[in-house]
Amino acid sequence: MASSTVIAGCGIAVICVGVFWLFDPATRRLPTVEQVDTSWFASSVRSDSVSVSAST
Repeated sequence: MASSTVIAGCGIAVICVGVFWLFDPATRRLPTVEQVDTSWFASSVRSDSVSVSAST
């Protein structure tokens, strides 16, 4: 397979992903960069309620 075919295929894949994100309702509801802070990524599960067993 020629390298130009691989590069063209990757370009088409990127375009397809972009078109999907453009029309995907979940992606369109994401906040803007200005609205995102560290609390947006915080989990709703408290860290002390998660049990972790340490192996020694």
